[in-house]
Amino acid sequence: MIASLLLLWLMVSCPPCNAQRDPAQELSNVPAATDAAEGSPVALSEARRILIKQPFGPDGASEIVIRVETTIANTSGRPIRELSLALCFGGNHQTEFTAAYSIGAAEVRSYSHVSMHIRGGMVPDGPEWALIVRVRGAEFEDGTHWAAPRLSSSPLYFPFIRQPGSSLQMLNCQWKGDTYSAWFFPHSSPPIVAYRLGCVKDIPGDFEVKLGRWVEVSQGEHDRGSSFVDEGTSLGPTDLFPKESEVRTLSGGGVITHSFGVGIFIAEVRFADGRVWRQDLSRNALFWNN
Repeated sequence: MIASLLLLWLMVSCPPCNAQRDPAQELSNVPAATDAAEGSPVALSEARRILIKQPFGPDGASEIVIRVETTIANTSGRPIRELSLALCFGGNHQTEFTAAYSIGAAEVRSYSHVSMHIRGGMVPDGPEWALIVRVRGAEFEDGTHWAAPRLSSSPLYFPFIRQPGSSLQMLNCQWKGDTYSAWFFPHSSPPIVAYRLGCVKDIPGDFEVKLGRWVEVSQGEHDRGSSFVDEGTSLGPTDLFPKESEVRTLSGGGVITHSFGVGIFIAEVRFADGRVWRQDLSRNALFWNN
């Protein structure tokens, strides 16, 4: 009897967690702009930005989710392995990158992506959160690429180029005045014995590439299986393009300078068995996802 009364008391005083959670609430559902440059392999339409207020979490903090929806139509007549998209909020002040995969040659697809989770009560609405869904580039199933032209509103800020197909991975790169420091992970089979870097300039209307010198990779670096650093070794001062710069005034009155327009990439890799991997130096291949 006592046990039954105790169980009844627990059920009344501690209802199931789901009973305490309010359902998700749609705060707004507004049209978004789309941008597919001339020559784009896809057309975008019916883009929307949806704000959803999630139930309170275990810590009691509210959470708002931004969901992006659009329709993608493959107009290229070629199957696409990966389509690279940019979600630009408030005139590119906040940008997120995403991708869609395996799009058939004439496929029309509804695409949905949860862009970000915002906590703490702020509602990401208004002109500063206006959304543009932009096509960045595409990799086709045959291994070729298309890249959208560089926009002045979306400059190349990253100091290095992401290269998923490279056997030598660049983990990070930092500018140090007129030189650089780049970190690599050399693990591969067969081992990598040498590499050389390239430098690319990409601003609206101007695309150029320079190649550096070959650098040998020691057997010890392979055996350790750890990263190593190139401190301005492959690319000398004459191999690096001058960076563009812009000055921004912060809301508090401070000033910050951004460098942009120049990036470093892995141009060639030589393996112990004599094979050489070479990066396609075309702009489409370098910037379809950068």
